[in-house]
Amino acid sequence: MTQLAAHSDLEALFLFYNRLHRDMERRLKPLALTLTGLQALMEIAGHQRVGFCTRARLAERLGLTNGSMSVLVGRLTRLGYVEP
Repeated sequence: MTQLAAHSDLEALFLFYNRLHRDMERRLKPLALTLTGLQALMEIAGHQRVGFCTRARLAERLGLTNGSMSVLVGRLTRLGYVEP
């Protein structure tokens, strides 16, 4: 049987995550990106070796619906980060 982490350890981890999340959002704002947008760009960059990345594969990797992925790719395209 495993022992659960002490409440204070979980709380400290949660607070750390929240600070990190806010910091990332603050740094991405001037680029008009969200964390999900950054994840998508990183995933697309990883597929550049093979030349393309489909929206369906990208949606699967990020845990998004195909509709959400289409909206995100449309936004990234308008911002000039990707080409469809």
